[in-house]
Amino acid sequence: MECYGRDIGVKQIKSFIYEQRMRGEEIDFVQRYGNDLSYISLTNLDLRGSIFDHADLTGADFSGSLLSYSSFKDCNLTKTSFSNVIMKNVDFSGSDFVLSDFRNSNLEKGVLKDVNMEFVDFSNSYLESVQLQNVKMNNIIFLDSNLNDALLSGVQCDNVKFDHIEGINIVISDSIFSGVSWHNAILDGFAIGGSVLEGVDFSFSILKNSSWSDIDVLDANFIGADIGYSKFNGVKILDSTFFTTNMVYNSILFSYLENVNFDLSNLQGMILMYDTLRSVSSSNSDMSFSVIYDSDLQSVLFKDIYAKNFYSDTSSYDDVIIYGWEGDNISFIYSSLINSKVINNDFNGGKLQDLFIIKSYWYNNTVNNTDMKFISFVLSRLYSSFFGYDILQYVLFKDSLLDKINIHSSNVVDYEILNSRFTNSSFVNNELSNIKVKDTVFDRTLIVDNIGNFFYQKKHGTSASTNNEEIVGLIKNSGYDMSGVNYSNVVFRSLDFSNVDFSESEFRNSVFEDCILEDVNFSDSNLMYSVFRNSPVERIIYNENTNTTGIVSG
Repeated sequence: MECYGRDIGVKQIKSFIYEQRMRGEEIDFVQRYGNDLSYISLTNLDLRGSIFDHADLTGADFSGSLLSYSSFKDCNLTKTSFSNVIMKNVDFSGSDFVLSDFRNSNLEKGVLKDVNMEFVDFSNSYLESVQLQNVKMNNIIFLDSNLNDALLSGVQCDNVKFDHIEGINIVISDSIFSGVSWHNAILDGFAIGGSVLEGVDFSFSILKNSSWSDIDVLDANFIGADIGYSKFNGVKILDSTFFTTNMVYNSILFSYLENVNFDLSNLQGMILMYDTLRSVSSSNSDMSFSVIYDSDLQSVLFKDIYAKNFYSDTSSYDDVIIYGWEGDNISFIYSSLINSKVINNDFNGGKLQDLFIIKSYWYNNTVNNTDMKFISFVLSRLYSSFFGYDILQYVLFKDSLLDKINIHSSNVVDYEILNSRFTNSSFVNNELSNIKVKDTVFDRTLIVDNIGNFFYQKKHGTSASTNNEEIVGLIKNSGYDMSGVNYSNVVFRSLDFSNVDFSESEFRNSVFEDCILEDVNFSDSNLMYSVFRNSPVERIIYNENTNTTGIVSG
């Protein structure tokens, strides 16, 4: 029986439904009335279990009806109204939705597979456990809807609004989102993988305990979002903003971040592991208890960071600014700093150990009660770096090659320099205290205008750990006090010792080569078997207690 949808009366429909149910047969509207059911009015009816497969339902009105367990496969749903409908477990596979209305409806456990949607409104609807598979969505609204436990797979979304939804435990895979908004949504347990998010807005959303894997995020807005306790794995994030975002105890692994802003965010307990960061900014943020491991950072700004118990291991920092950090137990170990700036930081406790520092600038830092160690040739070479107005305490250089290192106007306390070499370097205008130097070479190095002795000493003949040392460079301090030190077996080469006080010191078997010794005071010192090679001794000062036995001069 063929007829047009608009011509079918309510009495006919009710009679048809009654008859089919009495007979226990399917309520198949297409079989009864044909495919053209356009503009049919089926409002406020009990249509549960009905079949509309392959029907043209353009302009049809199902408002206020019961449609649970019904089937709408391969239908044309242009301008169809399903507002205020209860339609649980309905199958819409293969259908086209254009300008359809699902406001205030219940589509729990619905199936929308291989469908196309344009300008559809699901506002304030209940879509818990709905399945959206291989769906194309353009200009769709899910405002204030419930999508808890929903599955989105193979979805292409363009200009879709999920604002203010509740979407706990949503699972998304193999999907593309462009211009999509999740503003102020509740998305606890959100899981997404194998997808692309471009121009999306998650601002002020709750995304706690979420999972992000193998996805590309481009030009995304996470301002004010709560993404705590979440996992990012194999993610590429470009040109995105996480301003004032909560990312406490997040893990970001095997990921690439470029042009990303984390300013004023809570990054406490975050783990960055095997990542690459380019042009990333984090200012006025909390990075306490955070870890950066085996990662590559370039052109990154860390400014005014609270970093208690922060830990960095085996990472590369290139053109990075570390400015205004504070907090106890901040550690950087087995890492490199290249072309970087470390300024106005308070490193109290923790470790600065085995750092490979190249052409970097350190200024006005406090390194207090810190295990600061530069150990081994490969990991510890410092090249063209500047330390200025720093407080550097408890520092160890061991087996290190240090070229073009400038330590100026700093408080240098409890240094231990073992088996190392400084070349083309300078120590100028520092406050020096308790400096231990052994088996170390200072080649073409300027040591000038320092307060306190550069070499560790205990006055009046006690040993000073300078044995077998070669000291090469330039010392220009007028009246410089280097007295009371054991310099046995030390080689002094190319040094200006004008007006230096070496009184009460031990120089047995020491060598002065190419040195300036004008008005040098060796009173009460032991120069036994010392060698003065191309170092004129005519103007040295000594007294009857100076032991000159076996001196070689020439």
